[in-house]
Amino acid sequence: MNKITENIELHRAKQLVIIFFMKNKIIKVGDDGFDQLKKDIPKIVEIISENFQQNKQELRDAIANSLVQAITLLPLKAGIYATIMGLLSVKQTTSAFADTIIQGIIDQLQNIQSCKTPILGQTIMRFLAELMNIGLVSPVSFVECLYDLESGAESEQSPFYLQILLSTLPHSMIKSLDKNQIEFKNIIQNVELLMTKRQSKDWLDTLWHSIRKYLNQNNSDNTSFMKNSYPRPYYLFVDDLAQIKPIRRSFKIPIIKRSQIWIPQQCAVLDSRQDVQLEITRLWIYETIELFKKNRNQLVFQFKSYTQLQKLTQAQESQYHQILVNVIMNSLLDSTYRGQESSIFYSGLLANIQNEIDSKEIYDYIEGYIDQCPLNSIYRIEKLSDFVSHVYANSQIKNLLDRLYSRINQDETELGFYQNYFATVSFRKLFQLVVIDKVRDLIPKELNDWYSNDITKPQEIKETDISENINSLLQQKTPAIEMIEKLQALPGDGEKKITVFSESLIVQMFKSITHLNVLSRRYLSLLQQPKLVTQEKFADLFLSAIFNIMSHSTFHLKVYFKEFLQLEVINSLQLIKWMLNMISPKQKYQDAEETSKQFNLITAVQDVFRKLIPIEALNDCTYQNTLELINQIEQFNKLCNDLIIINALEDIVCSAALQLRQVQKAQADKLVKELNNQNLTQLFMSLQ
Repeated sequence: MNKITENIELHRAKQLVIIFFMKNKIIKVGDDGFDQLKKDIPKIVEIISENFQQNKQELRDAIANSLVQAITLLPLKAGIYATIMGLLSVKQTTSAFADTIIQGIIDQLQNIQSCKTPILGQTIMRFLAELMNIGLVSPVSFVECLYDLESGAESEQSPFYLQILLSTLPHSMIKSLDKNQIEFKNIIQNVELLMTKRQSKDWLDTLWHSIRKYLNQNNSDNTSFMKNSYPRPYYLFVDDLAQIKPIRRSFKIPIIKRSQIWIPQQCAVLDSRQDVQLEITRLWIYETIELFKKNRNQLVFQFKSYTQLQKLTQAQESQYHQILVNVIMNSLLDSTYRGQESSIFYSGLLANIQNEIDSKEIYDYIEGYIDQCPLNSIYRIEKLSDFVSHVYANSQIKNLLDRLYSRINQDETELGFYQNYFATVSFRKLFQLVVIDKVRDLIPKELNDWYSNDITKPQEIKETDISENINSLLQQKTPAIEMIEKLQALPGDGEKKITVFSESLIVQMFKSITHLNVLSRRYLSLLQQPKLVTQEKFADLFLSAIFNIMSHSTFHLKVYFKEFLQLEVINSLQLIKWMLNMISPKQKYQDAEETSKQFNLITAVQDVFRKLIPIEALNDCTYQNTLELINQIEQFNKLCNDLIIINALEDIVCSAALQLRQVQKAQADKLVKELNNQNLTQLFMSLQ
């Protein structure tokens, strides 16, 4: 009995080894470059055939599942897998197996309706387009599927189906025009009408113009376009694939009314060349980031594989690198609420890519992107300065600091102000990331002196007799109850004593996170129930004390605001009211340093609201408080002329509504309907 068990286990182990071997071969085909495909593809077809003929269902299922998974996860290899399917279909022993795998892919179309993004639809339709190109899928069936997508795009406000359709056209238009010209041209005319009605000027608009430009040129050498625009090794096997018989099977994409609005990638910098080949590359990079954003190493490997599979010239490779940097930075600036990875992720991704690309070339493309990017939003400036500071912190500092400092100028125009603000914020963040000695001798003295002090120390406050007494009490670790009694005994009015106490306490907290945690909890009862002033007045005085001491540091402002929101010393409505008063046009900021402090405040509050978890962090996340908070901001924005401030406050409005939605969804939906705010309406629809 033991012998039988051992034999079964041995057989099972051998099966697992074969399955792992097959999966590895299927996934890695093409990784050695395009030149090896003439040898590699017949080998893998032969290996699949041999293992298929063993007539073991488990092995057949494993091969089929591996192919389906690879097809949906590796869009760059769509042409490779189409070629493998074609060669399997012309072999008598495996033609039925190829048909089964293709049916498995077609069945995946049903899963598109439950997807939050169009990526699965794009990868499947691209593969089916490549099957049509080699003759395995009937052009009639394929164009019928395009009609489905076109009808879905017409009936939906959400461009979900439109994106799948437009991303499929560059891979299918040559064959469709050749074999089913009338129907395909009808689809193009319908899409033309649909695109003219769209108000958005996003990446889909750029993609469509590039497709239309190519179709209008009446290109005579379509074969060259097919060979150069994407890896299509089936041109290496024309004679072998001549015997292919198309599968007479119709397939449909289920078109449903989507309550969730899909927002295409919002590109701060669009390509004006309208080259469909470049847009195909851009689309693939974006898809790859979405598919592998949890695995940075795999992302870098995929980006490297592109140059090997496409056989790029030096000029084409440089162009690819520029598109790669642009897509990464556009992804960085994409919609706030899409759940994108952080600035650190994208800068780290670019740092990994630098191992494969010349660093100077990378920095040139980053600079070029920033030059083209409208810096008229505090969100963009924050994201870009985060990104730039992290990239520069891991680089040869000297040349990059020269580049950054060159952006600071005396131009008093609106553009000059934004450029100065971006450069200033980038410097600050860079100095928080590197040892100050590393940059001390590399930057202008006026910047060196200012940053060396500001980043590492709290702002100085004026010493008075009261502050000396309070500092002495703090050093003696006086308990909260006794501290209140001592404060009451000191000369002066209550507001002045609370202000001095708050400033002295915060200076002590500034020493470290440990000081912050210990002191905030030691004096929590005093902070929550001050007896010298009202709670509302205390909130204003306490927040002003925080700002006076750390207005130079967005990071510290964020930390302290979040800490005292969580401890319920202040609430979000008090924070917003106080901030609006601080940035009010009545507050006159005389120089660039004071203006930058104002923006530090807005940025910190914006980030606090974006990252708060309401159940744990907010004590006032109710319908009424959220409504009042939003009304306060909207009233302020009506009188504000500064686009940076308006954009930041609109971002806070969305964050506050999202926090309410996490706690009370029905109340949040009611709030959005009552406010009739278009941005909020679209945001909530995208989250259904």
